[in-house]
Amino acid sequence: MDNFTFGKMRTPKRGVVMRKILVIDDDDLMQVLMKKVLEQAGYEVYVAREGDEGLRIINSQEVDLVITDIFMPGKEGLETIMEMRRIAPTLAIVAISGGGERGNYSFLNTAKMMGALDTLRKPFRREQFLVVVQECLQKNAVEY
Repeated sequence: MDNFTFGKMRTPKRGVVMRKILVIDDDDLMQVLMKKVLEQAGYEVYVAREGDEGLRIINSQEVDLVITDIFMPGKEGLETIMEMRRIAPTLAIVAISGGGERGNYSFLNTAKMMGALDTLRKPFRREQFLVVVQECLQKNAVEY
């Protein structure tokens, strides 16, 4: 996990609205690491362990971006992306995956076809993660 190092804490400037991000991942360590990195970068973060829990959060909280794993128990990532597109068509979504048991990354391509703005293969570096998050938030703000 040394790819996911933590940098200096940045706090948002006074009067700046914090962007809200939902992380959906059943891997407790990945969930904690992503949450910590995002919070250090100045984002407000919600977490869920699987798709149905993430959808409940989407229905109760306004979020700017969802980062969802593909392979999870319960409602997996592709189903979650399809459902989110139905209920929140303009929501920015990033799909992540370690490839599952067989290292199959083709599901990330499928996630893009279903509406994910971008994808990341696990493991990824902190800097790469933050660039994708920022680009998706900017791209989504311009498109919608």
